[in-house]
Amino acid sequence: MNAKEIGDIFSDVAVLLELNGENQFKVRAYESASRLLGSQTLNAEELIAEVEAGRIKGIGSGLLEAIRELEAHGSYSLFEELKSSVPEGFLDLLALPGLGPKKLKLLREELGVSNMEDLLKACAENRVAELKGFSEKTQAKLVDAAEKFKVNAEKFRLPQALEAAEQQIAKDSSRRLIPSGEFRRGLPVISVIRVSDSENPIALLFETGSETHLTQLQSWATAQGWALTESGLFKGKDLEKITSEEEIYWALKLAFIPPELREGLGEIEEAATLFQSHKKHFELIVQSDLRGIVHAHSTYSDGLNSLKEMAQAAHALGYSYLGITDHSQSAAYAGGLKEPIVRKQREEIEKLNEELAPFRIFHGIESDILGDGSLDYEDEVLKRFDFVIASVHSRFSLDREAMTKRLVRAVQNPYTCILGHSSGRKLLEREPYDFDIETVLQAAQESGTAVEINANPKRLDIDWTHVSRARELGLQIPICPDAHSVKGMNDVRWGLLTARKGGLSKEQVLNAKTSEDFAAWCSARMGK
Repeated sequence: MNAKEIGDIFSDVAVLLELNGENQFKVRAYESASRLLGSQTLNAEELIAEVEAGRIKGIGSGLLEAIRELEAHGSYSLFEELKSSVPEGFLDLLALPGLGPKKLKLLREELGVSNMEDLLKACAENRVAELKGFSEKTQAKLVDAAEKFKVNAEKFRLPQALEAAEQQIAKDSSRRLIPSGEFRRGLPVISVIRVSDSENPIALLFETGSETHLTQLQSWATAQGWALTESGLFKGKDLEKITSEEEIYWALKLAFIPPELREGLGEIEEAATLFQSHKKHFELIVQSDLRGIVHAHSTYSDGLNSLKEMAQAAHALGYSYLGITDHSQSAAYAGGLKEPIVRKQREEIEKLNEELAPFRIFHGIESDILGDGSLDYEDEVLKRFDFVIASVHSRFSLDREAMTKRLVRAVQNPYTCILGHSSGRKLLEREPYDFDIETVLQAAQESGTAVEINANPKRLDIDWTHVSRARELGLQIPICPDAHSVKGMNDVRWGLLTARKGGLSKEQVLNAKTSEDFAAWCSARMGK
């Protein structure tokens, strides 16, 4: 069990307590703890140690005991007691946006809604729209959210898919199994967990590629005088001896197509062109190309670790710089930095840079994009930062035109260096807000603004389907872990999959630049 999962339980406890008419101070304590834990990447044991050491504020002794109980038993007595007070399936309703305790109570008492099916039935009969505090628009949104919940219930984000695959691997030690299918292709959401024998290249090929890729590859093989089937690669009746996936592609006069690209989106034609140019591989970004961590939070806002701890951890991981980007003043919920604290942080960074040289900390900020597209500091403050990430954290429901204008204005701001998590999505939780991605990417190109791949596995934003377009436009695209702790830096691995899936080489990844080149890029973007 990890901090996020514990936070989710605390969120459910808060709702159930409120439904039961519990003291509001107790309800708010669980709500606050849920928000706090939602940004952590620690497991339960690590979380307990950090709370006991006083490095996580806002978790009192009672909540700490609850965490200990969850870590020891995987359950929590109060939560189990509260769950027993509601019908089975009722907790699923808590996942639907817009359903707070008051509305849930009304649905249950007035319409007898106890689970998702009850809700959909009540909506179909138009009974929800007739309730006080609801409307036809609210009802339609609930139907949409409930249908999506049902679809998403059996899906996994990448870390959960890896965990499930590893459990399958542990059951069969007789073969060298690896995760394949959608996971190996780096899709952000996984619907089927597949594990393949790494020593059987034909099976690995067929169990990795999308149906479209495999169909195209088989057609290509036929045109080259081969037959490619799940039984092997044949020349007439002769079975070719194959010892690796690379050999399959090379026999077909194709450069080796990395798993991430096997979607049937023109990669075979590109591989043929590369092979004709005597190139046997695509030149995609790899982990060792990355020189720095960009987009990370410290205890100055809602991060778990201090500036020094974050810097030392980045250095230990082999990086030569860290771009610290705590939340800005509008993000009160995340301890956003008022101007005096910005100055204090700058002074600490300068001292640490002297102490840790040649490793360097860049003083950045994640500045909130306000509703009109402006940033939440005056220019006199913004220009003092080494670089600025601009992100939307509020007002997600603006219409398409308004949200597009908002983002365009933000990327055109002379102090915006990087657009952060551009769609605002949270995979399997929150849909992207409505905006014209093409217009925003073109505005970024015109202004020289980079667009991040937010590597948090809950985001992976921008989506891989838009990375290739950003690449075509010549944008710089940093792979950013959005780390709120030392451990969070490891999320770079998920963003790397997205970058490779979008066809990025190291030349197009901003944090593949050296410390000196990154500094020069930031200075040019900030007009220094």
